[in-house]
Amino acid sequence: MKIKEPASSEINKTILDKILDFIDSNKERYIGELKKFLSFPSISTNPENKKDVEKCAQYVKDHLDHIGMQNAKIMATKAIL
Repeated sequence: MKIKEPASSEINKTILDKILDFIDSNKERYIGELKKFLSFPSISTNPENKKDVEKCAQYVKDHLDHIGMQNAKIMATKAIL
């Protein structure tokens, strides 16, 4: 007796369903993280926001570290005003 293997489209649907379920179950966390990111007054051409730009960069780096990105770094650039 030969066991029928699921079609690749069935496997992909199962994987996609798992991904979508994961996104749905973490929706509030993702929205919170986005709100936190958007709360930084970080328009970089405004000299008054230099400290906020630095705080935002640190937030992004810390978040990338937290989610497992390796070697995330903040790279200073020369201001163009």
